[in-house]
Amino acid sequence: MDFGHWLSAAAGRHPDRVAVATAGEQVAYRELLLRAVRAAGALHMRGVRRGEPVALMLEPGLPFVEALHGCLLLGAPAVPIDPRMADRERAAALREIEVRVERPMRGESGVFELPSPPERDDVALVMHTSGTTGLPKPVALTFG
Repeated sequence: MDFGHWLSAAAGRHPDRVAVATAGEQVAYRELLLRAVRAAGALHMRGVRRGEPVALMLEPGLPFVEALHGCLLLGAPAVPIDPRMADRERAAALREIEVRVERPMRGESGVFELPSPPERDDVALVMHTSGTTGLPKPVALTFG
């Protein structure tokens, strides 16, 4: 199963099974897929296309999960930015990223056609290590 569209398959097999549970909310796979598609639409309306990195500057929680899966559906590398990073580290991590998600994407959307699944070698996620030099180093994880 491809990493980019795994949520579609999970929603088809177990639409009412809980996918994410937080202190105040439980979301089933079907609902999470709908929220991820809305997030992908909102990102698409911002001009995000396959391969374009998106900084996720959200606290851990459901809005982060929705935005992350929106990126995966678009084939846009998600770049989580830890809110605990120092200003200098954050600036280094964000240097080449134009699109930033800084608030929940609920209520935003756009009409578009989901692209075909990304290639196995396409970048899905970019994590930053703490490194030993004081600046975070990006590590790319592919869809494969």
